Amino acid sequence: FPGTGIAFAIANGPGDVTITHNTVAKYNTANLDGKGLDLQAGSPSTSAKLVFQTNILLARKYPLFGSIGGCSSTALATYTPGFQWTHNAIAGPWPTPAGCTTGILPGWSAENAFPASESVLGYENYASGIYRLTSASPFKAAGSDGKDLGVDYVEYVAVHGL
Repeated sequence: FPGTGIAFAIANGPGDVTITHNTVAKYNTANLDGKGLDLQAGSPSTSAKLVFQTNILLARKYPLFGSIGGCSSTALATYTPGFQWTHNAIAGPWPTPAGCTTGILPGWSAENAFPASESVLGYENYASGIYRLTSASPFKAAGSDGKDLGVDYVEYVAVHGL
């Protein structure tokens, strides 16, 4: 199912939204459209206290997007005042087809990473859809909670098996 290409969307002002420990991988490779986080206007138009941490996603066309601020920390500050955006890996290619670069995204510090491609992430078996990080991955135990970025596979296996 090709879907909309939007991994996460926030509209109409919900408060205290937490998006953590997600792995968004393996889009249709022919389609570079898509948005990681789509901040949509509504009533109210702001969502206070967004926490976006310990995630892995692909940059695609817009790693994040707001109709005010486009692909930038301005969009986050406008739609999600008081946001926390740390301990994420957003894989390129950079710049994106829409012109987003690592320099206009929030948190270009040691607390976020912007690898050039998904191959740098260090998945256990990408072809088979096993997105657990290998021990050699630079994102192993790099989360805000000391766990791996992306899906918490220890918890996932405990609940669902593998």
